[in-house]
Amino acid sequence: MGSLFRDWHRFDRNPHSEIQPLELSFRDYVLSLNSLEKSSRYQRAWTYWQKRLADLPNAPELPLAKSIATVKQPHFVRRTHKLTPDFWQPLKQKFLDTGLTLSGGLLAAFAEIIALWSKNPRFTITLTTFNRFPIHPQVNQLVGDFTSLNLLAIDYSKTDNFNTRAKQVQLQLWEDLNYSEVSGIGLLRELAKQRNIGTGASFPVVFTSLLGNPQIKDSDRDSPLTWLGEIVWGISQTPQVFLDHQVYEEAGSLIFNWDAVEELFPTGLLDDMFAAYCHLLESLATEKIWQLDRSSQLIPKNQLQKFNAVNSTDLPIQKNY
Repeated sequence: MGSLFRDWHRFDRNPHSEIQPLELSFRDYVLSLNSLEKSSRYQRAWTYWQKRLADLPNAPELPLAKSIATVKQPHFVRRTHKLTPDFWQPLKQKFLDTGLTLSGGLLAAFAEIIALWSKNPRFTITLTTFNRFPIHPQVNQLVGDFTSLNLLAIDYSKTDNFNTRAKQVQLQLWEDLNYSEVSGIGLLRELAKQRNIGTGASFPVVFTSLLGNPQIKDSDRDSPLTWLGEIVWGISQTPQVFLDHQVYEEAGSLIFNWDAVEELFPTGLLDDMFAAYCHLLESLATEKIWQLDRSSQLIPKNQLQKFNAVNSTDLPIQKNY
């Protein structure tokens, strides 16, 4: 889509602009990918994922107000925030100094918040990646759907500090991406087959990053819609997804959104989670929160009171018990 909007911008500025025809089409690209499945490279990736799927954890068990199956027409609501350069630039440097990519650091922070509210500390998040295999010098100029999915296992069951957990997330991400020849759709089908899930496996918490993609030129890293003016509304709505987190950079700031199926969650829960995420990012840029064992101090007081009440043992025991 970025290529499409940038070409539109070019023609808007100069209606007489010309674009040279490409030597390949998106169809050529798809056919090339299909032939890749016969290669040793693909078989190597398939072997890797067969082993990974055997121990792949389920989706995060977040508190829900109703069953997903009861939502016939999902209504997504967006929460958005801007991390200004005063916070974002130092945070970028801290990520790099720690050995994290920008996407890896933000993904680890997102997983930290999910883990705080998830019943299961081991869970899988779906990553949306934009992966164009370099089959031709002009492949980055093609317009088409190059999105692919990666199933990333997160393990926050150990009481390490955030620094350690973030590095573990980054290493797992790098390893998985080394075997990206197998599509996420193919993995979901295989997982459904392995676990005998008739309707297919589902991992409805999604992370999408437009940061640090080597296939995007530095001059193109800002939103391709900037020339149209300020974005005043937007939403992403994807089947079998109930929380979609997107991050991108614009004018030196980090812009991020949470698009979620509002009715699935208890009232106020998403607001609390999103506020905790915003606070975590700002804290990572300015404080030594990296070395803390857990980020439970990020949970709002009203949520902590509920947690403490549920887990409290300071209650009178009934005589007839």
